[in-house]
Amino acid sequence: MKVTLLQKRGRISTNDFVTTINNALSNLKGDLSVTSKFTEFSQRGWAVIDVQGDDREIFLQLVKRRFNLAKSNFQTIEVHGIYSSQIARFNHDLEVDVGVEFPDPVEVTVKLASLRAQLTDGSPVPVKQIQEAYCLFPGSQLDIRITMLTHHEPVLTGWLADSQIELFSEWINSGLDRLLILNCTVEQLNSAIRETKLERDIVAVESLNLTTHTVSCKLGTDGVGLIPKLGTILRKSEIKLFLPRRIGAISRSW
Repeated sequence: MKVTLLQKRGRISTNDFVTTINNALSNLKGDLSVTSKFTEFSQRGWAVIDVQGDDREIFLQLVKRRFNLAKSNFQTIEVHGIYSSQIARFNHDLEVDVGVEFPDPVEVTVKLASLRAQLTDGSPVPVKQIQEAYCLFPGSQLDIRITMLTHHEPVLTGWLADSQIELFSEWINSGLDRLLILNCTVEQLNSAIRETKLERDIVAVESLNLTTHTVSCKLGTDGVGLIPKLGTILRKSEIKLFLPRRIGAISRSW
């Protein structure tokens, strides 16, 4: 059975991406009676895996929790449904991709007015400032809620889901600087941390998806100072800053 994951290669080499996804599938398998492997990329670049075996259904539930599945068919999208997505672009409105490819590719639009209502108390904060403050960059993952769906065009409109707002709130209230690392495997990131001897400056590394991760700095550690150190090794990656103090200057009380 083939399944499309909400995972894209980005700027990572195909070999590194395939190795990472196959290793993650192997670790997820445990003692289950299944075989699984990466097979191809879909027409829009999503990773497709093949799963076979007696415990296939159980394994697919684990895969869904770990990777998130692409919602490939427009007909499966529901109003008020909550979906994981990847950011496609943020030029004016925020465009995110839940994986729809059939019958035609469709992205979800999160209007700038909606983002301002949820993130800046409705204040007319410029797009660039919102993007940088909340690290809303292409390739990063967001949970969204569908608020409007029309079949005749087709059009999808959404808001940030409550779970996404709660995650931002958690990050902000921790008071910790965070780095968002894009276009990087977790193995490459962990290797770079060891090589630069930054273990003592970091609380945790968390993966949003296979190619995007957050690095939580220890209290009192300035995240800005970590960027050039990691950047010298992760040359193909993008490193962005999530700073609670910067958000406090532009947004609502969290």
